[in-house]
Order: sequence, then C-alpha cells, then structure tokens
Amino acid sequence: MKTIYLLISLLFCSVTSLATSAKERQSTFVKLDDGIERYIEYVEPQKGKPWIVFTNGLVYEIERWGDLDKKLIAQGYGIFHYYFRGQDLTLAREVEHSSQPPAFFKTGLGRNDFAEELHRLLGKMGINDKVIVVGLSYGAHIAATFAEQYPASVEEVVFMAPLVVPLEKYQPQGQWLDWNLMWVKMMWGPYFYEYAYRQIYGTYLRDRVTEDRVPEHLAAIPDTYRESLYFLVRAVRDFDLKAYKFSKLAPNSVHYFVAKEDDKRVFADQIAAFDGTDSRSRGSLIWLPDSAHAIPDSAPSEAASYLRFLIERDPRLEQGKKYKNTSGGLKAW
Repeated sequence: MKTIYLLISLLFCSVTSLATSAKERQSTFVKLDDGIERYIEYVEPQKGKPWIVFTNGLVYEIERWGDLDKKLIAQGYGIFHYYFRGQDLTLAREVEHSSQPPAFFKTGLGRNDFAEELHRLLGKMGINDKVIVVGLSYGAHIAATFAEQYPASVEEVVFMAPLVVPLEKYQPQGQWLDWNLMWVKMMWGPYFYEYAYRQIYGTYLRDRVTEDRVPEHLAAIPDTYRESLYFLVRAVRDFDLKAYKFSKLAPNSVHYFVAKEDDKRVFADQIAAFDGTDSRSRGSLIWLPDSAHAIPDSAPSEAASYLRFLIERDPRLEQGKKYKNTSGGLKAW
C-alpha cells in the first residue's frame, strides 16, 4: 500500500489567533418548545467559516473539549457545545425549575428526541447554514440520527471513538442478559420486558454510580442523576451505528476518528461501521493509536489538525481511505 505522509503543523498562525481574540466564548440556557432549558456554550465563526457542533459523551463535561476548542477557534471556526436533555447542567436546570421529577422519567427518551432537540437548538440560535457535526462516544447516536433526519443541515459528520452498539453487548454477562430479556419479551410481552430491563439496569447503575462519580453540579440530587443515566442508557439499547448508511449526505462527508481501544471488538465494530457507510458519502478514517478513548483529552492537537484537513478537504486525504497517525504525520493504513 502506498504510504502517504501528511506533515501537519500543530502551531497555528498567530495572526489568525489575534483576529479571533475578540470572539469570546458565550454560555447561556436556551428554552425549547417543551419548556425545558438546555445549557449551551459557543463561539461564533469568522466570516466564511462553518460551525462545528459537538454532540457529547455520556458523562463528558464540556470543559474537557477546551484544548481542542482553542485550536479550532484560532482557525476561525464556530464552536457549539451543549448538554442534551438529562445531562449535567441541563438536568440541574430542569430539576431546579420544577417541583416534579423530570417528565422523561415517565415518558422515556428516544434517539429521535435527541436529533429533534439539536435541530431546534440550532434553529433557536439562528444557525441555518450547514454545520459540521462531531459526535464523541455516546454522542455518536445523536450525530448519526441528526445526520439521517436532517441531511440538509449537515455539511459533514465526524465520529470520534464512536459508540457502535451498547457496550454491554461485548461482555459475556451482558450478552446473556440481552438474550434473556429478548426471551422475556417474546414469551411474556413488552410490559414484562420493560419491567425486567428496569430492574436489571436500574440496579446496576445504582450500584456503580457511587457518590464520587456524581458531577459536582448534581451532587445535591444523586438519585435523580442516576435515574437520568438509566434513561440515557435505555435510549441507545437498540442502537447500531453499522445500520446507518448516510446515503442522503454529500460525497466524502462521513469521517471517523478511532483511538486505541481496550476491547478489540469495539475497535473492529468502529472500522466495520465506517466500511458500511454508503460508498458515495464515505470520507476518511483516521486512527490515532496513541490516543485514549477520550480523544479531546488525549490528542487535542492531532484531532484539531486533522479536523481541519477534513473540513477543508485537503487533497492528500483520499475518499474512502484509512490513515494512521505517526510521528511523521499520517500514512495510509
């Protein structure tokens, strides 16, 4: 296989940095039609530059994107972060403004709810141009569903160490539980299936999410936080990124960043999801072998640089090809 070296610069132009210094990071709450406020942070783009919209990891705090954000902002890109329904400051705000438990504790949450939420947030903020959507880990299901439902709003979609299927499916105990739950559903119907699912996963989260794992913003409502996590996990129980083809998106517009994974099956599924993307819309896959799952924490410079390559359609990246990061840049993999 032909080796291609892409020499990257990790130090961005100081002139550009000075030009963007006036662009300050804004934070606010935005109320949607359901009456619930979502927390957002953003920096507006320079003229001619696109918005990059980030869909977050399940328990990932926005400030952890900081190093990657700085490098993208220095290049003039707009940055848009938010906490989705049930997450962190959005959850805290919902609880603060109501004497009742969050309504989704009764109604549940589905993947379409998250895509619709993002669509409405962008509309409220007056972001009408096509955006670059970057989905990290759990956020892959939001990015994928948004791209499928609102292809006219998406310039490109980038998956970072994406969730492909629920992680318990890689564990023998999880597979056994999944099989038994399907048996309950087949033999006894959806009511008993939901009851069994609730008992198993509700108990698991109550035991696993100890006080030290509750975010500071939610320390006063740990049980509400655990309950919210249950519904967020439940929302992706049937998710499979390999089923998404993205055939309605533009050519060369679906990209993947993959990191070093502890479980080889997770890594293999991420590669399979990329390979299964419609050949027309499939873009590039970049493997960061020295990065941990939380790519913005462990490889912010490389991620920012390669995001710029993708957004600007650097001709050295060939459509449909895979690349590996090395000390000399990228090479075909």
